Amino acid sequence: MYLRLLIFTSALSILFFTSCSYQKINDEIPKSQKSEEIDSFLQSYFNENVFNGNVIVRIGENELYKRSFGYTDGSRSQNLSDSSVFSIGSISKEFQVVSIMKLVDDGVLSYDTKLSDIMSELPNWSDSILLSHLLNNVSGLPQLNFKAVKSKDDLHRDLINTKELINVPGAEYLYNHNIPILLIEIIERKSGITFQEYVRENILTNLEMNETVFDPTSEYSNLAFSYNASFKNDKTYNPFDGWVYTTSSDLMKWNIAIHDGSLVSERSYNRLMRNEYFPELMAGLGIPDSSGLGHTIHHWGGYFNYISLTYVNLDKDLHIVMLSNNGCRELLNMAEHIDRVIN
Repeated sequence: MYLRLLIFTSALSILFFTSCSYQKINDEIPKSQKSEEIDSFLQSYFNENVFNGNVIVRIGENELYKRSFGYTDGSRSQNLSDSSVFSIGSISKEFQVVSIMKLVDDGVLSYDTKLSDIMSELPNWSDSILLSHLLNNVSGLPQLNFKAVKSKDDLHRDLINTKELINVPGAEYLYNHNIPILLIEIIERKSGITFQEYVRENILTNLEMNETVFDPTSEYSNLAFSYNASFKNDKTYNPFDGWVYTTSSDLMKWNIAIHDGSLVSERSYNRLMRNEYFPELMAGLGIPDSSGLGHTIHHWGGYFNYISLTYVNLDKDLHIVMLSNNGCRELLNMAEHIDRVIN
């Protein structure tokens, strides 16, 4: 499925009216005209209760804009900050894909490695599925059985009991929720450590992503809670672990590192940017060239009312990170407007 729902320094406090209450925000607003235009644009979305969250806009080495809008949860009693941690939904899958690619770059795996060579206990169909099929959502596996599968063990049993694939691997695209769980299993079997340990040791520490965590509980001090239009907090639930929660600053570090060659080889980067079987569809980093604004790629993530977006215009070296906890479906439209402002 494809979803398109889609500073330098001057410290001041802004008092504004929203939702029948005032909120005082301390933030740094850049003096440039473009930054002021971006701020006015985003402020309008916040004033209309469309957007609540954190935004960073960066061009090259320069951070053009950075601001927190709104609250940590539906009670609207505490303001968001740079250290607020959000679920990033499906963007978390980039960490699984990049981890696999690092293992390929290190010679531990190959893109032509068969699933059966890693998980020999699976039925004969696993001999026809290559690692590249899994990375591009063309494995032929049926969709995750959400009613029956409530744990990794359930998934393992479900796959063993799967008699046949729904199509030939490589023949049809299906955004498949089995795959991220399978990729985590592959990473753990081939690295000898947990997925979380692998990511911490090989990615987070190197990039100084010190505020990024996995599967935080509701007691985590910096957690932003997602909430609905009635300002009621979501009761989130995920039976599988290994999901990334992060800040806008850490996600920007991640996004820049992917594109500057810090994480994977050029060959692997090209695979992240383009689906090698269906080039017009979603690849590891999202959907390419969908805006008409140049060489762009964006990735949308959603989990309950957590909505996140990474947006890159490679022609401008423009990076935008947007994290929301109020179900904002306008992030892509907002990012594309910011891109136009940069012109």
